[in-house]
Amino acid sequence: VWSLAEWTVSVVGEEEPRRPYGGEVDGFLCYSPAGWVSATLMARGRPKLSEDRFALNGLRKQLLAGDKASLGREQIDLLGDFYIAAHGYVTYCGPFDIDEREVHHHVQASLLPQWIGTTLDRVHFQ
Repeated sequence: VWSLAEWTVSVVGEEEPRRPYGGEVDGFLCYSPAGWVSATLMARGRPKLSEDRFALNGLRKQLLAGDKASLGREQIDLLGDFYIAAHGYVTYCGPFDIDEREVHHHVQASLLPQWIGTTLDRVHFQ
């Protein structure tokens, strides 16, 4: 298990790396002997969320049905808290392999659906 010391993202064409969440982030990488990785990164200070599963399930059904026009103030507040919490959180898992320069995370499950089926390459230091 590795604890995050710093998280930067290098973007092609940019000289300076970016610091997601302004550098106010905690995280862990867990590597298993079976060849799997699990990554969790989270912004500090995310809001606490409602645990009212009945209300949350009703809101989910309403959103899936496309009925956004009739959202009340309380539902909009719930959505805002969930947006801030989810936008400040990244998690994924899948098998990994290592070559001379990089660790390759082959994503099979992720909070971000667009990452599923992709490979995230990470430079490793020896």
